[in-house]
Amino acid sequence: MITIITIYSLLALCLGVSLVKSRQKTMQAFRVAGLVAFPLAGSLLRSGATVMTISAFITTLVMVGVVTAPMEIKALGKEFTLLRNGLGFIAALVIAGIMGALL
Repeated sequence: MITIITIYSLLALCLGVSLVKSRQKTMQAFRVAGLVAFPLAGSLLRSGATVMTISAFITTLVMVGVVTAPMEIKALGKEFTLLRNGLGFIAALVIAGIMGALL
């Protein structure tokens, strides 16, 4: 139960920071997520995928950028891009594990 409270508290804090920094970009991100991630997760769940699998897929969809990697490498460097994508992938596995344990 403490884990859920911690996750939601961190989520609320990050959402608050995002809203303060740029309300317009935050609302745009919600619109994009509502058009892509949530319907996709719902259809996967109805098709029989587990919550753990769906959370890993959606998290990597959002956090790991293979298509944008060449542009990111030019702008931020190869080392940063590989590190960010690698950590995003690891985070997706951790989040999937947490979701599998909780649900």
